[in-house]
Amino acid sequence: MRKSDEQPKQFFRAAARLYCLNGEWYFQTREEDRGPYTCREAAETALERYSSEMSDLHGMQSFDGIEYDFKPDQEPDSEFTTALLDD
Repeated sequence: MRKSDEQPKQFFRAAARLYCLNGEWYFQTREEDRGPYTCREAAETALERYSSEMSDLHGMQSFDGIEYDFKPDQEPDSEFTTALLDD
């Protein structure tokens, strides 16, 4: 818990995110519950895929190691030309 947090946060382990309701399987995320899935294995697979996609997305957002040869407000070089392409 951070000093700025008023309430303790709830952290989930993957197994605790899965639950069965009326014979259908779901998993919990911070945003919402996902499902239904026909069996526990399908819900586990979907949870793993979701976790992987969110991890990849977070990694892409925090990646700033790209260096560009131009500045966004920079005018093109005089050697730069554009060409219209025929469809």
